[in-house]
Amino acid sequence: MQNQKSSSRTAFNIIVWILTLLWLCVIFRFSAMPAQQSSEQSSFIISVLNSLFNLDLSSGEIIQKFSIAQSIDFFVRKTAHFTEYAILGVLSFLSFSELGRRQARRRMFQFSASLIFCLLYAASDETHQLFVSGRSAAVRDVLIDFLGSVAGVAVILLVTLLKDKRKKRVAKAC
Repeated sequence: MQNQKSSSRTAFNIIVWILTLLWLCVIFRFSAMPAQQSSEQSSFIISVLNSLFNLDLSSGEIIQKFSIAQSIDFFVRKTAHFTEYAILGVLSFLSFSELGRRQARRRMFQFSASLIFCLLYAASDETHQLFVSGRSAAVRDVLIDFLGSVAGVAVILLVTLLKDKRKKRVAKAC
């Protein structure tokens, strides 16, 4: 029984690491897009939001429309950054679970290791954008990415702690 549990835990960990590596590739691919292509993606999302929420950017002064469109574009782009890294935070937290299993303070190790990992990847991702046509690096984006990671790690940590607490309650009842 213990051997089966151990092998299923190992299989889970391998799958999570593969998903984490694939997600790193997805983030890298988004960052490798030239500015023109990246803007087209944002424009598509904005047009979807426009049709869903009936945002009428056609009326009013030209300066006002431009300002509103820029604000929406900024929000869409930064929300994408935040979400990408929230997912990375969850995946990295789960990836570090087996490595932290032998640690006395396993959850603290997972928490710290995953956030450091996400922060380093966010910084390297922004550096990578320096070499992409029309793109630039911004400390603000690293902070947004990191905050996304913190949110993702916080959610998965909370779920994990609640799951552990429930297991203990069930074990005491038996």
